[in-house]
Amino acid sequence: MTFFVKALGIGLITVASSLLIKQSRPEFSFFISLSGTFIVFFICVKEVESYLSSFLGLLSDAGFSAGYFSVALKAVGIGYITEFAADTAGDSGHSALASKITLAGRTLLFIIALPVIKDLLSLAVRLVD
Repeated sequence: MTFFVKALGIGLITVASSLLIKQSRPEFSFFISLSGTFIVFFICVKEVESYLSSFLGLLSDAGFSAGYFSVALKAVGIGYITEFAADTAGDSGHSALASKITLAGRTLLFIIALPVIKDLLSLAVRLVD
């Protein structure tokens, strides 16, 4: 929960700083916003990392393969990073680039899902036979 308070505080300070700087030096406002966004993002990643490692430890202790979980985790990570990059591009006025970043993220999600789809199709074939 303390990570949330840190992220919220940094986010509010970043917004206030960006608005104050925007009046006198608008070219620096974007960089302040981008810096604050990266800081909040890395605070969240650090928090998730600790929970994730303990969860993966539980999976291995229980004897489960982390293969499908790994694919799901990659998909979530790709989704967050794609959204972050597309929002940053959109906020800076590059909406066409933002849509192409989103397309690239969706394409990558499809590519990493192909092994799971292949396994499901082979399971369906085995069940039919």
